[in-house]
Amino acid sequence: MMRPLTSDELVLREHRRHQLPAMLSERAPVLIDLAEALEWPTPEKIVQDPWAYLEQMDGWFGWQEIPAEDHAWAVARVGYWIGEALAVRFEGEWFLNELPDTRFFLHVVVGRFRQLRNQDAMVAPMDVANQYCKELRGRSLRSIMSLVCRELEAA
Repeated sequence: MMRPLTSDELVLREHRRHQLPAMLSERAPVLIDLAEALEWPTPEKIVQDPWAYLEQMDGWFGWQEIPAEDHAWAVARVGYWIGEALAVRFEGEWFLNELPDTRFFLHVVVGRFRQLRNQDAMVAPMDVANQYCKELRGRSLRSIMSLVCRELEAA
């Protein structure tokens, strides 16, 4: 049985529930706009086959200085890409985790992976992207994705 939510948790849950549809609908256009702006080949493919863009994502974001005023912009793009990449690789879906007392409670996550043994495994792509974007220039998206995938497969 789940514990009752606090009043703050109830407010946050309703806020995130309200935001989720807009967030999900902007993923593809944001990623396609990024690929177009950086003149990557077949920009629309970044959503259908995100792994084909790992080199471009890693090469461009890995060496960018990300000042505080651009941090949210970078996190959104990297986070959307991470989430799409994991959803495609492991046949997962985006959702709001509403399970109290779990690691990603009230975070937007990618999970319910049909290609993993543990279908309760989940990742908060924006959290991963936030940590990635805080690293110094020379950061490696390839390394982070390798680690995340290994952790999911071992869960």
